[in-house]
Amino acid sequence: MGAKIPEIIRKDVIKQWLAGLSRDQIARENKIGTGTVSMILNERKQDRKKYSNDETEFGLLRELAVILKKEGISVNLFAASIRLQRVLEQKGLKEEQIESFLENIETHCFRLGKKEEEFIESIDKISVYSKSCGIPLDRLLVHIMQLQRQLTQLKRETENIRKRKDRALIDHNLTTEKLEEYEQSKPLLYQLYNLKKRVEKMTRINAELDYNLAKEQWDRFMEKYEWSVPESELTVISAQYIPFRSMDKRSQAEAIFDIAKSFLNHPAEYLDVIVSIKERQFLSERSLKKGKNMHAIDNKNPALIL
Repeated sequence: MGAKIPEIIRKDVIKQWLAGLSRDQIARENKIGTGTVSMILNERKQDRKKYSNDETEFGLLRELAVILKKEGISVNLFAASIRLQRVLEQKGLKEEQIESFLENIETHCFRLGKKEEEFIESIDKISVYSKSCGIPLDRLLVHIMQLQRQLTQLKRETENIRKRKDRALIDHNLTTEKLEEYEQSKPLLYQLYNLKKRVEKMTRINAELDYNLAKEQWDRFMEKYEWSVPESELTVISAQYIPFRSMDKRSQAEAIFDIAKSFLNHPAEYLDVIVSIKERQFLSERSLKKGKNMHAIDNKNPALIL
């Protein structure tokens, strides 16, 4: 017995037989004898006899393949046609409806100068958009019209805003160029604003310093005036205290001021002077009080004066 025929050759022989090729063509394609081709086909027929009418179907398929080949139609194209027919039947569509639809597409594309495949792609995109928006196709036109009205309204509002902007510029004697110039100069304006604030702050600080300086000068003046000696008093002292006669008024005042500071800083050294001053104050106050009492008595008894 010869070697076993590989399964891949068996499959190729059967496919080529169903595709309408002759035994000689099949033998040449697979580099086997025509007898081998016949043996493979007979074995196939014997295997299919086990199932109903498979042998009859096998023969019919062979006859169909031969007819298609004579008509110049490939088996793949025929299979695609069968599949399309089944799809139409499942969708409940008739061949006449599809033909009418295709004719309308052709006419529409011819008027618009478009290709049919471009139109089909557009329909596919519309379907995808409808699905993504959750809007049925029969409501899509209404939806698009609503969007167009909204777009028109937005354009109208945008135009009104532009007109109001132009009127505002005219009312304030401004131009777009001036606004752009302002935008470019804004950083410099901020710097000037900050500089102005700093100048105002320094001005306040200087004013406070000037006030404090003036107050200090006034306080010193008042302190000096408070401790100054009237010129009339210096004249009396000079007349009674001989060492003062050789001094000018300024030196006399400074000498008295030194004595007063020593008196304040070291009062214990001048205890006798303090006692003497207090006695003089006491006598002076008593004398003054006695004079006021006498004056009051005189006012009550004016007849005593007479």
